Amino acid sequence: MQIYTLPFLLFLQSLSTGQLGQARVQPSATKTNQASTAARQAHEPVSATKVIFQSLDGGQTWQDVSAGLPDGVQVWSILGTDEELILGTENGIYSSSITPVVVPVWEKEAFLDERIGIIAPGRTGSYACSYGNGIYQQIRGTEVWMPIDNNLQDKSVLSILETSNGALFVGSDSGIFKSTDGGASWKHVFDDRRATHLIEVDGALVGSGYKGVIRSTDGGEHWDWAMTENGASMRTEAIEGGIAAISYDGWKKWLHTSIDGGKTWQAQDDSAPSVRFLGDIKRAGEYLFYSTDEGVFRSSNEGITWELMFPTNGSNGYNLTVSGQVIFAVRMSGC
Repeated sequence: MQIYTLPFLLFLQSLSTGQLGQARVQPSATKTNQASTAARQAHEPVSATKVIFQSLDGGQTWQDVSAGLPDGVQVWSILGTDEELILGTENGIYSSSITPVVVPVWEKEAFLDERIGIIAPGRTGSYACSYGNGIYQQIRGTEVWMPIDNNLQDKSVLSILETSNGALFVGSDSGIFKSTDGGASWKHVFDDRRATHLIEVDGALVGSGYKGVIRSTDGGEHWDWAMTENGASMRTEAIEGGIAAISYDGWKKWLHTSIDGGKTWQAQDDSAPSVRFLGDIKRAGEYLFYSTDEGVFRSSNEGITWELMFPTNGSNGYNLTVSGQVIFAVRMSGC
C-alpha cells in the first residue's frame, strides 16, 4: 500500500482542479467563436454562382467568376472593353476592372437602379439602355450615367450603335432613329417595324429586322432589305473578316455569314448546331464562338464545323463578350 503525504495530495488536487477548469473553459470559448462566426455570416450577403464564366484558353476550360454579385441576380446584357466588364441587370449596373484579367471584382454602380437590357460601347463612354425608359451614357472614369434621349420619339430601345464618325443610331420597336448631335435631336430613318442589333462593317450599316437583314450604305439615311429568304433576323454580329447573322423562318434557325459588308450571304447551317435557341456569336482570337440553348460551341474554321465546349446543363443559354483573347459567357435571364 502506497502512503502519500498531505502536501503531495494537495498538489495533485490543485493540478486536477486546474486541468478541469481549463477543460470547462475551452468548450465555452469554442461555442462563443462559432456563434460569432455564424452571426457574421448571417449578415454577409450571399454571392451568386454560375452566372458568369470566363475562359482564358480559347474555350477549353471555364471558371465561374460570379463571386461578388448578389445571389439571384438577373443579368440581361454584358459588355467587355479593354478596361472593364459591365453587366446590365434587373436592378442596374455592375462593373469590374479587367486590366489585367485575373478574377473580376464586382461593384454596383450607384446611379442606375432600373433594368438595363443593353450595354454598348461609345467613344467617350459606354451606353446603357432601359426598355421604355431610354438611353444613358457613362461619363468616362466615373459611375455617373446621363440621359441622352430627351427628344427620342420611341424609348422602346432594342439596340444602340455609335459609328466611326460619331453618329448615333437606335433600333426600336418602331424602326431606326439617327442623331448627329449626341442625342439632342433624332431623325426617324427606317420605319418598317422593329430593328435590332445594329452594327457597322466596312463602311456599311447592318441590322436585324422582322423579315431579314437590313443594310445602309449612305450613313444610315436610307435602308434596304439585304437578305430576306430565311425569315426574321434575330441577331447580326461583326466578326473578323465579315458579318454573321442568325435568322428564323418559323421552323428552323439559320446561321449566315457575309464577307462583302452584307451584300451577299452564305448559309452555314449544314454544319451549325441544330437547336431551339441561338443566343450569341462572337470571335475570340482564332476561334468563332456560337451560343445556343445547349451551350457554347467553338469553330476553328470559320463555321464549317463546330464543337461543343461548354454545355448549359439545363440552364438558360449564354450571352458572350470578348476582351482581348478572353471570352466571357453570362447566363441569360430571358430571351
